[in-house]
Amino acid sequence: MKFIFTNNQRGFTLIELLAVTAIIGILAAIVVPAVSGIREASTEAGVKEGAFSVSSASGDFFAAQTAGELITPSTQAINATIKSDTDTCAASTQN
Repeated sequence: MKFIFTNNQRGFTLIELLAVTAIIGILAAIVVPAVSGIREASTEAGVKEGAFSVSSASGDFFAAQTAGELITPSTQAINATIKSDTDTCAASTQN
C-alpha cells in the first residue's frame, strides 16, 4: 500500500512530536521545583511578618497599659525590689 502525499498534505513527524514532548518535560522538571521553592519562601515570609505584627501589637498594648513607662525585665526586677523594700519600711514604721 502506497501513500501518495500532495503538496497540501503536510504534518509533523513522530520524531518532531517526541522532541517537543521531551523539551516540555525538561522545562516542567526545571520550573516545578523552582515554583514550589518560591511558594515555601513566601509562606515563611508571611509567617515571620505575622509574628512581627503580633509582637508589635503586644508591645503597643503593653505601652498603653503602663501609660508609656519603659519596663524591661531588668527594670521590672528593680521595681519589684523597690516595692518590696518600700512595703517593708512602711510596715516597720506602722508598728
